[in-house]
Amino acid sequence: TILLRDETTGILTADSLLLRACKSGNFGSVIKYDGGYIYDANFTFLDGKPNKSFFEKNIDLFLGKFLVCKTSEWENFILSSNLDILRMTRFMMKKQNEFLFDDIKIKGDYRLSEFKKQEFDLKPFNHGANYIDFDDFNKNGVGAVAYYKDFIVSSASSFISFNNEVEVDISTDQNHRNKGLAINCAKAMLNECSKRRIKAHWDAQNNGSKVLAERLGFEVEQEYAVTMLLNF
Repeated sequence: TILLRDETTGILTADSLLLRACKSGNFGSVIKYDGGYIYDANFTFLDGKPNKSFFEKNIDLFLGKFLVCKTSEWENFILSSNLDILRMTRFMMKKQNEFLFDDIKIKGDYRLSEFKKQEFDLKPFNHGANYIDFDDFNKNGVGAVAYYKDFIVSSASSFISFNNEVEVDISTDQNHRNKGLAINCAKAMLNECSKRRIKAHWDAQNNGSKVLAERLGFEVEQEYAVTMLLNF
């Protein structure tokens, strides 16, 4: 079991972009039960009061999922269960100002490219998968990639788009890390966000992602927990 350091609660009090998109019916799915709602939107958001009978009858909704508690009742219920628990810290970040990076530069045998149809069709690191087609991405999404020869080895892309807002998703091939690829792809993407007046959100999955976000002008809005139930 891994618990949050120096934290008495892991509740997510704010609504993330994923959750807001789910509540509006634009992403994921919603389950209403006697006591509240479960929002399945990449993460499984638990809102309201837990219902033990519903939980036991629908255990597949919870096992092996990334659970985010929106209330203390759900958090206490999950933490007091007789299940093996993996608990991780995440950081919801918010931008401090507009992005304007004029120091984008990739060295060596790498080259930076916009996220156009060729890149969209390749779906690097599964980026672009939540858009209907390239026209949808081109209108509502944003991104940038880094090539090594003919291969995309790093990508910063919008995970989803909702109400002219995007969730930033960044991935780099493990064999090409620590070469400044991720930060330069992110800078190119965030510049485009500012140009198009798209609001960018960043949900950091670990401290490394948090530090990268801070270097790019984000600050922590809230620290929260993601819990995974491993067996029943």
